[in-house]
Amino acid sequence: MLITITVYELGRRGHLTPAEIEVANRSVRGLGNKQIATALGCSCATVRSHLLNIFRKLGISSRGELAYLVMRVLAGELVAFAPQRPHRHRPAQRA
Repeated sequence: MLITITVYELGRRGHLTPAEIEVANRSVRGLGNKQIATALGCSCATVRSHLLNIFRKLGISSRGELAYLVMRVLAGELVAFAPQRPHRHRPAQRA
């Protein structure tokens, strides 16, 4: 239960969608893409897409880093964790 609460808090701070939070929660608990897809009633490609969005939004690159981030929050090491909001590329303005 504590891990679930931590993942939801991390998701809120990282501006994750509800679906991304659900995928992150199951991923941190050790479920694979196929198991997550079955539990959520979506495809493995959708799960992969959610994971890539989670990694980008939290500034990480793997499930291991996601689990490590959750553990650091649980340990109180990242109380002030607030990832940068991803900024969108703006095309150069013409003069």
